[in-house]
Amino acid sequence: MLCVNRLPYSVANHVLQNVNDLTRLRPSVRAVGFSQTFYRRSGVFDFPPTSGRLSMSRRIVPSGAASRHSTVATLSGDRSSDAHIMTEISGAIKFGAPMYNRGETAQCAELYQVTMKNMLRSKATVQDAKVRDRFEAALQEAEKCEMPNEKAWALRRGFDDVAEILQNKYRAQPQILTPRDIPEKATKVLWDFSADVNSAWRTLNDSIMGGISDMAIEWKDECAEFKGTVRLDYNGGFASARARRQIDIAAFDGFYLDVRCSTPDKVFLLLVKDYECTSTQVNFKAPFAATEEWGRIYVPFEALTPEMRGRTVQRGPLDTSNLQEIGLMIIKGVGENQTGQFQLDVRAIGAYSES
Repeated sequence: MLCVNRLPYSVANHVLQNVNDLTRLRPSVRAVGFSQTFYRRSGVFDFPPTSGRLSMSRRIVPSGAASRHSTVATLSGDRSSDAHIMTEISGAIKFGAPMYNRGETAQCAELYQVTMKNMLRSKATVQDAKVRDRFEAALQEAEKCEMPNEKAWALRRGFDDVAEILQNKYRAQPQILTPRDIPEKATKVLWDFSADVNSAWRTLNDSIMGGISDMAIEWKDECAEFKGTVRLDYNGGFASARARRQIDIAAFDGFYLDVRCSTPDKVFLLLVKDYECTSTQVNFKAPFAATEEWGRIYVPFEALTPEMRGRTVQRGPLDTSNLQEIGLMIIKGVGENQTGQFQLDVRAIGAYSES
């Protein structure tokens, strides 16, 4: 057997408590007591009493299906109620997303609905009024959906919104990284813009959604100039440049950027994608600001936050052994003076490890 997923025991309990509803959707589903095992047509789900977690074992695993939407969410200390909600959400998505990807949209929607309703029944669990209101709104929206895939997404959006509500209660604003000196043990150059023109870089601006912001890349003797204008017209507000390349820098501690900026009031973002990101539209991002003089900005891997369409999302850590894309972006809302002209000169992008 190959273990491809894990689910908190409480979510598994919700599935068993509502097994009659699941059986109605899938006649081949049956529960063998509460004791240990819940069988369904495509696999065996074991409930280890000692571990308190559910391991899903399958003989046939669709390529990539179990990992596309993997999530990790934890809170601790006196935040136990919120931590419990985050665990329930993370577990439901980790179990439901592979279902959805296999085409079992009705079963995915049912699991999401079961989990959400059971959390709402516990006033001790859902103490935050915003969380309760969002769950109730998601359930109401799902009831109006005719197609199971639409229902699943209505509930999933509710989970994502609640996760963001809870995270925002404890999250500090991301630190804007600036040039500094640290003792380096080792470095690895990924792009040397002073040596050659790298045609792998391409621009991606808000024109894809109707905006008119722009960015161009000009190659100079010692660097590449990333410059353009951020405009808010037609609901736009971002410009970016990206390069695709498979990279393994797991032996390092983070990225470095040798940069200077003729518009030092602007805040830029380093964008990074691993293999999982390429199928989920997630970007790992870290904000930074450069000065008018050349300087090296260090971006530790842990400073990169997973986001999708500007919203923080739940997923595991960045897989630095299998990176697929690196990018630079300027976007409205990150700094106070983001609109208008900008220019960022980049001499090199690389990886570093601290001594």
